[in-house]
Amino acid sequence: MIITENKPKSTISRPDYIAENHWEEWVKSGVNPSIIADNIYTELDARELDKALERNNKRRWKHSDNLVPAWVVRGVNPISGEKEFLGIQAKPDNPENRDGRIQKYLGASGYEAAPLFLMMEDYDYWIKIIQDLSIPIIITEGAKKAACLLSNGYAAISIPGVSTCRKKGKLNKLINKFCGFGRTFYLCFDNDIVTKRPVQLALEGLARDLSATGSKVMVISLPEGDAKGADDYIAANSAEAFKSLITHASTIEEWKDDNDLSWAAKREQIKKKKQSKLARAIESIRTAWGDFLRW
Repeated sequence: MIITENKPKSTISRPDYIAENHWEEWVKSGVNPSIIADNIYTELDARELDKALERNNKRRWKHSDNLVPAWVVRGVNPISGEKEFLGIQAKPDNPENRDGRIQKYLGASGYEAAPLFLMMEDYDYWIKIIQDLSIPIIITEGAKKAACLLSNGYAAISIPGVSTCRKKGKLNKLINKFCGFGRTFYLCFDNDIVTKRPVQLALEGLARDLSATGSKVMVISLPEGDAKGADDYIAANSAEAFKSLITHASTIEEWKDDNDLSWAAKREQIKKKKQSKLARAIESIRTAWGDFLRW
């Protein structure tokens, strides 16, 4: 796999606009200090956080006071290089609890789901990636994961979720700029979500739409364990260990065949455990959908 020559080298100190705990969180995720300093900031003002996330704009007296402080990450337009709000992501120190589920990360509610392109030291970084189709691109979910991969020399784009940034067979227009014959995309998502059937189907859909542009699609499978994401895996193991995962990445066809066999085996296990057809059906749905299921 080709690694870009634009691996950040600077080792700057923490700037005042980033809280120490937020800085340390990103450093522990293996992100280069220059990428941290260029892309994130700590927000202490609930009104400003709401403005950035397009929340509570029509409620004059209601603001997200319970969500500050929070770190906020903004990316750039890959064509112009200018800072923008598309793909913005925030992580409050005290996350929201919605319907019994902790929502650790927040995205903008007033914008369409968009990819996040982090600012690099080279102002023309993303233009160069667009122009050179021989450079592979890793698509992942989460700003820190993309930042860690960029820190290790990989071109990486963050999307809000496996099922986002595509609609009715059409890719997000910015992602589409990077597609074409000669490009290879590596899909790398957390090891605990790709076990769920809805996520697997969404990944297959993303791969199908990328392949339709003439691009090749590969899947990086992170091993089971506490290191759920690419950043966790690199921090817990090494960049070389992650490089080995890339070397052994599956084609989307191989990955799909493995999943189909895995689900067939799981259904057979359920069939042996459960006596009634109804019990087997419920267990199969529960196994496939997990947290996505709402009774």
